[in-house]
Amino acid sequence: MTLHCTLVRGPSSGSPAPPLELTIEAPPGTLGDALQEALSAQFGTGPLTVNGVALPSVPLGVNPLTNGAVLVDGEVPLHTSHGDPGGSPLMLLVHSGPAAGMIVPLQRGTFRIGRSGTEIVIADPAMSREHARLEVSQTAVGLVDLGSVNGTLVDGRKINTQLCPRTP
Repeated sequence: MTLHCTLVRGPSSGSPAPPLELTIEAPPGTLGDALQEALSAQFGTGPLTVNGVALPSVPLGVNPLTNGAVLVDGEVPLHTSHGDPGGSPLMLLVHSGPAAGMIVPLQRGTFRIGRSGTEIVIADPAMSREHARLEVSQTAVGLVDLGSVNGTLVDGRKINTQLCPRTP
């Protein structure tokens, strides 16, 4: 089978590089671990994920490892030396699409998310110019859809407003 996908380098990959379009030829059902080994040998990648799932556990041709998949190189850091001493900082992580691997540190406040002219810009044509509003408080994080064309999803479900309590 032929699989067309994109390899992006996450911030923790240690190898900043532009996205790389790939065409992969492999028998159907080949496990992602074979793909990860091949990409590591050719491009020096580390641990890979696809749609937030570790690549080695996913067979080629099975969702999420299908045509158009975005492979993210590098694990998300669990903590940083510049964060709140009480724990890791709150971060917005983009795990799929053209901006996969993007990490935005968040502080308290209100932030518009969109593809242009907003406080948080995510370069993805599936996003509206002003797609959603993120409201970060000491106790919760709220997400409000701003009438976006494609809708806003949380855990795969379309939402208008979603409130998530912050855990220590």
